Amino acid sequence: MKKTIYAFAVISSMFLVSCGSDSTEDASGEGTEQSKEDGKEDEASGPSIVGDWKLTDLDMGMEIPEEQKAMFEGMIQEMKDNTLYSFTADGKIIMNTFVMNEKMTQEGTYSLDGEKLTVTMDGQAKEQNIKLTENTLTFSEEDRGTTLTMTFNRK
Repeated sequence: MKKTIYAFAVISSMFLVSCGSDSTEDASGEGTEQSKEDGKEDEASGPSIVGDWKLTDLDMGMEIPEEQKAMFEGMIQEMKDNTLYSFTADGKIIMNTFVMNEKMTQEGTYSLDGEKLTVTMDGQAKEQNIKLTENTLTFSEEDRGTTLTMTFNRK
């Protein structure tokens, strides 16, 4: 049971701090526009993270004991059904998640520099590597020998 609680705590904490954006901030902290003169996105900057992203897959990176698989599968399905990250063009993030049978909403700011996403919530910044395509956003984080991977699709 302790392993179950630990695994869920790890998933929950990682889930609550994983987020991203494609706007950058200049020295004054103001967002800067990354576009060409014709108003189209600069190809060198890659796809935009701005928009709504729904959790579609969660890989905990560890073997789940057979007797706990049904519980974990139910928990993961609830998270997938109720998790949405929203990134705004002005550098804000809103995370709607489902943790321990409770829906939660958190707000913060974000910046994206290539594949490095920094999310700041409650005055604490967390940097994370992400993979971003036009329709898929993936967060992976290694902790104590396991890698948690969360995949989101553009809504």
